[in-house]
Amino acid sequence: PKSESKETAESPSGSSSKPQASTPAGSTTKPTPQISSDAFRQAAFEGRLDSVRSAVQSGIDVNAKDAQSLTALHMAAYNGHTETVDFLIENGATVDCRDQEGKTPLIHACTGPFAKAAEALIDAGADIDAREGTEGFTPLMMAAGIGQPEVVEVLLKHGADKSLVDKDNDSAEDHARNSGHAKIVEMLK
Repeated sequence: PKSESKETAESPSGSSSKPQASTPAGSTTKPTPQISSDAFRQAAFEGRLDSVRSAVQSGIDVNAKDAQSLTALHMAAYNGHTETVDFLIENGATVDCRDQEGKTPLIHACTGPFAKAAEALIDAGADIDAREGTEGFTPLMMAAGIGQPEVVEVLLKHGADKSLVDKDNDSAEDHARNSGHAKIVEMLK
């Protein structure tokens, strides 16, 4: 993901903005976010929960997407930042959002040793058998092929369908076998 060094948001006119004050009628307007959407996603990617929390409190759109359709939840899940994942979900992040390849945050979490992040997403209602859009891989296929036994265990415990196959007719067990992950092959029999 591309890093954004700006720490303050800019209005469409290019000037810095601050939270709006109360109107004379006593009503308040929604505060203007103090960091850009790119900086927000980068903070989630790096697990900087304080920065993520501050951005959410200042009114950032938790579901804002970048050019690859990645959200802050994708970014936090990709690096296994469970506390950030939980915070984003609690604040309205879409659990099964899709990036441009059709990957959900759960699929991203399953590409690393992030069993706790994967479980947090599952507990929040993530589709455990979601398929990404290029090869039809499921979270279980990703974890099995990459060699993440703890993630495979979590997925199986929560009912992931190990009989599903991708566009090449390969199952999660096939992915594990083809990648030399004997322990995971045994888990999937």
